[in-house]
Amino acid sequence: MAARPREIGSGYGAVAYRAGDRVLRVLRPGIPRATVSGYEREPQLLALLAARGLAVPREARLLRGDGGEPLATLHRHVAGGPARSAGPGGSALGVRALSRLAVEVGRFLAALHQTPDGGAQMLGIPTVDLGRDVYTPLVEESLPELGPRTRAWVREILDRFLGDGGSARAPRALVHGDISMAHLLASRDGALSGVIDWGDAMIADPAFDLAGLLSGSGPLRGFRRRFLQRVIASYARGGAAAALLARDHGLGRRIAFYGALEPLYQVRYGWMLGGAAGEEQVATGRRRAAARAARASREARRPLSE
Repeated sequence: MAARPREIGSGYGAVAYRAGDRVLRVLRPGIPRATVSGYEREPQLLALLAARGLAVPREARLLRGDGGEPLATLHRHVAGGPARSAGPGGSALGVRALSRLAVEVGRFLAALHQTPDGGAQMLGIPTVDLGRDVYTPLVEESLPELGPRTRAWVREILDRFLGDGGSARAPRALVHGDISMAHLLASRDGALSGVIDWGDAMIADPAFDLAGLLSGSGPLRGFRRRFLQRVIASYARGGAAAALLARDHGLGRRIAFYGALEPLYQVRYGWMLGGAAGEEQVATGRRRAAARAARASREARRPLSE
């Protein structure tokens, strides 16, 4: 008897179901064309990455309707749980498991970021200047939703980043584009079992993926900075190109910028999701942005002798 599908997750673009050893993600009706394009590209991208030995879903394919419209994606199930809570019974990973995970995430990202651009470009994956193409419009659309102090802080952060060159001169590499605890799957001993959900992949600043390790809230909150430091140390040992990226003098500045404004993505996600769940996401994103603005204000007033 075939296994009955059961829902295992949902997001703005799709609802995911598991049936046996397969995962079916059914696209939501009415999502933007750019989002649909990400799902269309994903199976070929996963095949490219799997051929390079990366831990990604296998046997991925796109399912279309009678008129050729994309309806869903299908791939083999990846074992493991969200990386931060992959311990027994959904508990946090222990110290030894976290150390192993940091090493494996660093190796994974090093290999990913050294994927030749040519193959990704042939799939239609866009090349993006994050500061100009992503964060500038993200800030502009978010400002009306924020309180006055938070608006001033967000504007200051963006202006300072762009004034220092933004990401225009940052290295370009194939990046996942949505690294989070929900998309990094690990076993109880900290082995990275797979990285899922590649619809936001782009050719952009590699620092964006590294910053994603610090992002998130609630049960899927990000890792601590010590974990990120271990990831970067492992990343730097992942090949000559990765070592150069890890020694990039602007890497820390860009990671800090992407991480600081991450709550604005939660606000945007809430708008797109809609309904009561979307309103909750918007409210949480606002609170998190306000907390960061308040913390920055306190730190700015702290005496230099402290």
